[in-house]
Amino acid sequence: MDSETKVGSSSVIGSRVCYGDKVYRVSTINRESSAMYAYGARYNETLVFDDHDDKIVFQAEDSTGSIRRHFEICALIIERGLFEEPESGDDIDV
Repeated sequence: MDSETKVGSSSVIGSRVCYGDKVYRVSTINRESSAMYAYGARYNETLVFDDHDDKIVFQAEDSTGSIRRHFEICALIIERGLFEEPESGDDIDV
């Protein structure tokens, strides 16, 4: 069974990003959409966890096979010292 027909989710990339005393875990998985209108479609989902209390502090989506958002989020954490959603059009080149 190839990755396009696999059921469930699979890990794509994981990063631990530190700034000062804050630590975030950035995890990107490839998963199947749960939306009824997108049945069978797969996409990458990136979750950001506060490593101290294991709570999700942000969630983003990207196309299957792309880790662009993962790296953008890691760069934002490093640049700003804390995680914030980028302003519209405020992409970071990585």
